[in-house]
Amino acid sequence: MPAAGGKRARSDWFRALPSLFWRIFLAFWLVIVLSILTTMLLNDRLDQARQQDGLNNERVERLARGVRLRVLRELNRGGPQALARWGRTQARTSPRIRLLILDGDAREINDRRIPAALDSLVESWRSDRSLPDLPGGARRLTEVRHASHGRFLVLALSPPRPLLLRLFGPLGPLGLLAVALGASALVSWLLARTLSRPISRIRASGRALGRGDLSARVEERITRRRDEVGELASDFNAMADRIQALMERQQSLLRDVSHELRSPLARMRMALALAEQADDGKARDGYLARITSDIERLDGLIEDILSYARLRQSDGPAPQAVDLVSLCRELIDSAELEAAPRSIEMAYSGPETVVVSGRFELLQRALENLLRNAIAHSPTGGQVEVELIETPDAAVLRVLDRGPGVPEEQLTAIFEPFLRLSPERSERGQSGGIGLAIVKAAVAKHDGNVRAENRADGGLVVTVTLPRARGVG
Repeated sequence: MPAAGGKRARSDWFRALPSLFWRIFLAFWLVIVLSILTTMLLNDRLDQARQQDGLNNERVERLARGVRLRVLRELNRGGPQALARWGRTQARTSPRIRLLILDGDAREINDRRIPAALDSLVESWRSDRSLPDLPGGARRLTEVRHASHGRFLVLALSPPRPLLLRLFGPLGPLGLLAVALGASALVSWLLARTLSRPISRIRASGRALGRGDLSARVEERITRRRDEVGELASDFNAMADRIQALMERQQSLLRDVSHELRSPLARMRMALALAEQADDGKARDGYLARITSDIERLDGLIEDILSYARLRQSDGPAPQAVDLVSLCRELIDSAELEAAPRSIEMAYSGPETVVVSGRFELLQRALENLLRNAIAHSPTGGQVEVELIETPDAAVLRVLDRGPGVPEEQLTAIFEPFLRLSPERSERGQSGGIGLAIVKAAVAKHDGNVRAENRADGGLVVTVTLPRARGVG
């Protein structure tokens, strides 16, 4: 068992290593392997090139020995024609060595092309001047003056030295160092390219986002990378999505708040103008009562907005033990007064006590908003039910009404502030509100969750799940 545990621990350690570590690690060893292989291959080629170069030199040396006597013998035997045949025979025997035989007029007797590098030598030979030094790879084998056929110059042109020998032969260890530097530079460039290009794209997207382009995102081909760069790009896109959603939500919230504030203010101005023009005291009192009602609504709306902002920005006091049953019964008693004019019945079912760790004011505000929301959407003579269920890990609170329900696609959105619902189902019977948004924020402060579902037989059920802290019961 210890051996298996140690093997699993080593496997987890390897998996925990960053992907970039493996890229750099493999690149490092790739440089080493490439350098070794290239050095081995280069040494092998250099050895072959040196051997070939040595063979060529040996052939030239063998050809040079006794060439003067052979030239004279061929001239005596058949003149320039015999010498030309001998030159062609030597070309077939040693194809890598070019044998040039120049006559007194500096013409090659077999009409072979004379390299341009020998132009100065040819001119000096024609003018019977002293011959200059020969370029590399060329060697003067002999000069012959024949009494009957004139003078001749025999040259041997060795093939050029192999490229590898010319490049690296003179350098020795420095040449091999150049190979290693070249291999490391190539691999380093490839590695830097794989890192710098996506990072540059992320930087460009970040600058675009900073300039206000909320649609700026990193390309999918970068987010698909299975390394830290791909994770960074994915996190950037997630952050950009969140920022865009928050900005759009903020703008929408500002518009909705402006609309909610403007409506009662417009009604108040109209009612005030009508009150000033009214001659009847009773009518004036009615207008003033309407103004008072709008002031109360405006005050409540502002209080809701401030509460929502405080919930999202601060942690508040430390949690304490809260008995949800006592809280529910207290709020249900208060809600019955609001529900009585419409004959709405309030009902509770659940255990005698359920204690959670939380902030009393937040839980009170959340449950109060849930009850008021349910009463506002319940028909006259309907019923609002409150169910409390206790589990070992959580307390589940359900508030059920018999209202018109909510379209399925808006069951999640109703917890956003000032959502526009249909006239049949809008929070508190108005065009929008913030009560359920406060519920969601308050529950989130307790690490809980809230969801809404339509009842099969009509109405809405809102379920709040609150985790129970250890030691609370």
